[in-house]
Amino acid sequence: MTEGDVLERRYYLLLEQKPGSGKRQNQGEELQKRCHEFAGNLGASGLRVNICNDSQIIDLLFSFLAPRQAAYESAPDGLTTFTQVVN
Repeated sequence: MTEGDVLERRYYLLLEQKPGSGKRQNQGEELQKRCHEFAGNLGASGLRVNICNDSQIIDLLFSFLAPRQAAYESAPDGLTTFTQVVN
């Protein structure tokens, strides 16, 4: 690093909902509630928090699972297309 370089660090946390814990229709709502609660707690400590949507998560996974391709193009549209590229 040279003088004046900007250093930025990003951390990604993955919260999951185990299958079968709660009614099927309420699982998504429960997970979203947990995410917002967790984000609120981190935000209260002074950290900048962002809850990623599906396309942002796909872009993140694409950058890790296909780094050479990700350097030149964005993730393919749709989860189905992305899983075909990874496999």
